[in-house]
Amino acid sequence: HKDGRFIETADRPSTEDLSRYLERIRISLREGQIAEINLEAVRMISRLGKVLDKGFFITIDYGHHSNDLFSPSRRLGTLLCYYKHTLGADPFIRIGEQDITTHIDFTSLSLSGIDVGLEVTGFTDQMGFLMGLGIAQEMESAPKEEFEAMKRLILPNDMGRTFKVLIQHKGIKKPTLDGLKFKAFFDPTTLTE
Repeated sequence: HKDGRFIETADRPSTEDLSRYLERIRISLREGQIAEINLEAVRMISRLGKVLDKGFFITIDYGHHSNDLFSPSRRLGTLLCYYKHTLGADPFIRIGEQDITTHIDFTSLSLSGIDVGLEVTGFTDQMGFLMGLGIAQEMESAPKEEFEAMKRLILPNDMGRTFKVLIQHKGIKKPTLDGLKFKAFFDPTTLTE
């Protein structure tokens, strides 16, 4: 905090959990690289996996395999801010008035689930998930406005490939789900793509 404004400062990591997180997924950040690490997401998967005896856990969000998420091509990270439908990148302005978001590391979520008995049922993108659930058939009889909304959900250059779907299960032997009919483009539990 400086002159009434929040600012970014360089310092030691606030917790050793950050180093352990990166070691687990075999990622070394380069000097100057910015990366967002959501320790609470992996803790949440661990907590839920411990209390779930039988069932599914579904994560739908935008994100990537750890190798892609922390690659040099994303050297500035994935943090985005939204204020009144306007995109920005400065989290230090409009405090409490803008949405701040980052992409999910699906590899870490998968591995954290495995630690507590959650098996990966499957992983796909939103387009594949919704196609497997029959969205194409629903679109055939949908009114124009609904058709257009459904189309945005599956277009590859829109939400269809941006959003990913990770399904984990526990206490169920080799479940087969319609939403996972289309193969994933990578296995989120592997540390290499």
